[in-house]
Amino acid sequence: FPPDLAEPELCWSLFPGNMGKGYATEAATAARGWAYETLRGGSLMSFIHPENQPSRAVAERLGATLDAETTLRGMPRLLYRHPAP
Repeated sequence: FPPDLAEPELCWSLFPGNMGKGYATEAATAARGWAYETLRGGSLMSFIHPENQPSRAVAERLGATLDAETTLRGMPRLLYRHPAP
């Protein structure tokens, strides 16, 4: 929950060579479950670079929907919203 954001962000990152194996989806699913249980309310968001198709696919597999095109710290981003349980 970075101090410059209005709400918690769910994000993921992988080392090269580990993409396409389901690790990001599995880890993000676990982190999302923990966040909902611990934070008790609200939704989570993910900022994703528009050209990062693999991360967009992860967000969509998690049930997130594209909410807006925006910028984050001066860089273009897509804001995906994860529904609260």
